[in-house]
Amino acid sequence: MRFIDNMIKMTSRRIRQTTATSLFFIIGMTFSMLIVSVGISFVAENLKGQQAKKDAMPPNGELFNLYRDMEQGEHFEYEKIPQLLKGLAPDSGVIFNDLMIHLDEMEANTVDPVSAEWFSEGAEWHYPIAEGRYYTADEVQKGAKVVLLGGSLEKYTQEQNGKRYVAIDGEMYEVIGRVGLSGQMSLWDNRIFMPVTALPESQKRKYDTTSEMDFILYNVSGRVEEESSKVLENAKQLYPGIGIDSLGTLEVDDVVQNMKNKQDPIFLTAFLGYTVSLIYAVNIVVFWLEKRRYEIGVRKAFGYTDRAIAILIFAEMLGLSLLAFVFSLFIQGVVSIVVGRISGYIFKLYVSNIILGLLFVLLATFIISIWPVARALKIQPAEALKGRGGTNA
Repeated sequence: MRFIDNMIKMTSRRIRQTTATSLFFIIGMTFSMLIVSVGISFVAENLKGQQAKKDAMPPNGELFNLYRDMEQGEHFEYEKIPQLLKGLAPDSGVIFNDLMIHLDEMEANTVDPVSAEWFSEGAEWHYPIAEGRYYTADEVQKGAKVVLLGGSLEKYTQEQNGKRYVAIDGEMYEVIGRVGLSGQMSLWDNRIFMPVTALPESQKRKYDTTSEMDFILYNVSGRVEEESSKVLENAKQLYPGIGIDSLGTLEVDDVVQNMKNKQDPIFLTAFLGYTVSLIYAVNIVVFWLEKRRYEIGVRKAFGYTDRAIAILIFAEMLGLSLLAFVFSLFIQGVVSIVVGRISGYIFKLYVSNIILGLLFVLLATFIISIWPVARALKIQPAEALKGRGGTNA
């Protein structure tokens, strides 16, 4: 408690005596901690999205591969996909995930992943809907031109007669909803969802020229093996000699590993901002120290130990850093309320922002204090005989 009282007194005194440089110190540290905090929010949001995706995975989902003899030039036929999947139980469904589609309004050479679905009446599982509705089993059977989009793809839609549409390979699809989680990012934000029977012509042709077909088969009751046998039985009636392999159960990607591989610029920006702010802060503190040689000499003359001097400097730096930290959280909170996110980065505050932020404050204070403390400890009581130095800066 005494340390906190001393910290508040020393911090207040420092701001009063060196108002201008104190403000520069606080402003620099505030913006560096803001960038760090946004990075923390980015990681926390993605980890939360990973857990949400894990919770909303297709139940008992398993990846399968249907294959024909490629050397004999045997291919599948897109139009026969419904026949391959007929007779599946109402609590079963199939998702074709090995597809990438370009939205017409997107930049050239940009594509996004597609989940092309098949399910029948009475389906018990769907991806979570944050807005709108899911397409129905009837729309799936009839190949209705309807899609669901992830949140980051909504900017490519257009409104006509009170409905939203998106252009895919020159074909217009009605956007009937958004897959994701209300009020937060999700790992589906860059994904497109549609009935497998409603693929654009460019994607249909791919199935007509391939001898392999990958898909996810799920069943709420856990009877995936039984359902895969139905698919194989249907396939053999259409394509004699066809085979099927299980490629394993579904797993959610490791978000942290993906971020490491992707090397998102927010982390480099946070590191550079934090480093530059620390260097700037150290220079300011050393400047203050030169103005306080008389004060430190007097303190030593009156019995202050090196440890007591080090604690005073550390407490002062900690107080200023904590002020900057509080301001950074306030700014992030305001931005989160006003705009929510900027350039895809979420500003929402989590408990981790406070916990990890305080650790960064302690680390920053320690780094900033090392050199000034080392210089202060070299000051001798005789400095008090040289007269009072300046204190305003």
